Amino acid sequence: MTCYHSQSLVHSRVFWLLMGVFLAVTVNAAPGVLTIQTDAVLQETAFLEIELAGTTPGTEFDQLNVEGDLSVDGELRIVLSDNYFPDPQDIFVVISAQTLSGTFTNEEMGRVPLADGSGSMRITYDSTSVTLSDFVSLALLFRDGFENE
Repeated sequence: MTCYHSQSLVHSRVFWLLMGVFLAVTVNAAPGVLTIQTDAVLQETAFLEIELAGTTPGTEFDQLNVEGDLSVDGELRIVLSDNYFPDPQDIFVVISAQTLSGTFTNEEMGRVPLADGSGSMRITYDSTSVTLSDFVSLALLFRDGFENE
């Protein structure tokens, strides 16, 4: 899907853009691809919600493609859907841009928690993309920790 101008509602996805500055990008339906055909900024108080339901980009997990420069400084919310739990080796390129700068505010020690707090994923930034990988479930951590005691 493509958004050209500010304040658009596209296929049950809410996307607010005011003069090139993200206020929120929220997924309310099945995974898809949102393409922004200009520069964009995700402010510190904003959030980007990414839904993961499998390993196929655009149909099983969300992607944000920015055809210009993207600056991130808000929160990344990762939501697992359809009872999906990623394998630790699964890799998700969730953002691509001509150039990328900044980091998400809820990243700690190279990881981002799931929105429901049930686990976390490694986040990797390069000059043009953001990748999620190395899913860790808190339930598995607790189970494995108690079994080893």
